[in-house]
Amino acid sequence: MTKFHRPGRLAILLPLLLAACAAQTVREAPETLALYEKSMRAYAQGDLQTAERGFEAIVQSVPHDATAWFRLANIYARTDRPRQAVAAYQEALVRNPKLPKAWYNLGIVQLRQAAHSFLSLTQGLPASDPLHQRGLELAQEVIRLLGEVPEAPSGGGPAAGGAPEPAPVRPREEGQ
Repeated sequence: MTKFHRPGRLAILLPLLLAACAAQTVREAPETLALYEKSMRAYAQGDLQTAERGFEAIVQSVPHDATAWFRLANIYARTDRPRQAVAAYQEALVRNPKLPKAWYNLGIVQLRQAAHSFLSLTQGLPASDPLHQRGLELAQEVIRLLGEVPEAPSGGGPAAGGAPEPAPVRPREEGQ
């Protein structure tokens, strides 16, 4: 019989301990249930600042709750913080990869980031540069995929010779 050394035992026990922790959700942590309900009310009423504070506290105390991460990601997306939104959607999906709305919203935010990247590429490049035209084409194609009519940025919409910027993302609001 092989004896396990302490590091070997830890390697076997650690995944089991993590799996046990992963089962905890807001509904299984009564101390956060009231905060969750308050945060959901604020979210539904459009008080995103209050909802954000609540969901940030929830993911700190119950980090394995995919729904809390999803709501927090939606708040970040709605308040034009795409990097934070992407990170929070990914956190939700690590915890529950079967959240179609999280996948959808993540894709929308990433498409918006792509459009922004292509538009940023054109800044400072002369119109004669092939990358300038290609950046505009790609940005317009991504915007077309998003199916949105972007607002013209101040000082640089199509009339000013610049490319349109994508409008802020509107994540899907329903829960999973």
